[in-house]
Amino acid sequence: VGAVTAVALASRFWGLGCPKIFHEVATLLVLLLLWALLCPTACAGTDLPTITLIIDDMGNRRAWGEAALEIPGAVTYSFLPHTPHPTPHTPHAERLARLGSGRGKGVMLHLPMESAEGNRLGPGGLTLHQTEEEFRHTLATALEAVPHVQGVNNHMGSQLTRHPGAMGWLMQGLREHGPLFFIDSRTTARSQGGGAGVCRAQCRAQRVSRQPA
Repeated sequence: VGAVTAVALASRFWGLGCPKIFHEVATLLVLLLLWALLCPTACAGTDLPTITLIIDDMGNRRAWGEAALEIPGAVTYSFLPHTPHPTPHTPHAERLARLGSGRGKGVMLHLPMESAEGNRLGPGGLTLHQTEEEFRHTLATALEAVPHVQGVNNHMGSQLTRHPGAMGWLMQGLREHGPLFFIDSRTTARSQGGGAGVCRAQCRAQRVSRQPA
């Protein structure tokens, strides 16, 4: 039944003109379901890894977001921060986050962070040029923009995540607002997201497979 549901969702994603990645996610779910059926016998007596599926960049497209939320199972969705004014940004993030939480899905903040390439961040972005007060205020505002948020992962961030001071501010803020967990998107091999100094401030950090919406 789960495999049939995943295939049906893949067909719907194509019908909506969704990116190819949605079809790939549904295919991944089919493979995971087959693995779950076969593994109890093949993997008896072994310690199995835990797989977490996170879909990033949620909030911009209503139809795509609603379709993504129909993926069965323990899927987590990471939303870019919603800003209603002066220029609306990710206008569907708040509604989709509430909808996902109501369905028992995980909800995260996909927090924009400064990249080494200088890419434009958009609202809610953290940079190395901010004072500690500006940094903490921006983080708090971004967290408040996503209802039912449980954790954070970084959108870009290849510049900011390599700096222990900025990451320390981030982890302190997550501890004060939750505590919330942090998952490092690993946009740079020099990231401090799993460093010893940072780990003391966060409740958990891990490297997981992510799929952009």
